[in-house]
Amino acid sequence: MKSLFAFTLAIGLSVGSAALAGPREDADAAWRAGDYAKAVTLFRQAAEQGDPVAMTSLARQYEQGSGTAKNLDEAARWNRRAADVFRARAEQGDAE
Repeated sequence: MKSLFAFTLAIGLSVGSAALAGPREDADAAWRAGDYAKAVTLFRQAAEQGDPVAMTSLARQYEQGSGTAKNLDEAARWNRRAADVFRARAEQGDAE
């Protein structure tokens, strides 16, 4: 009975953690797997939802041309947006 409970708990935790993963976590996984085009798409989703870490990651991909065409103007735009979000959070005492 204990092993059934442990198994059920393990399955529940793994399913639950997968359900909690958002675009940024999925983008990080895609990046680590070398699927840079997918990472760009997922970082963009998270960035457009206001995630400043995703914004800087997306900027890095534009700077390097990883999974997308190299575009320093777009990289600078995403870095500025991230800086604005981080600044606003710091001023509110809610820095990540």
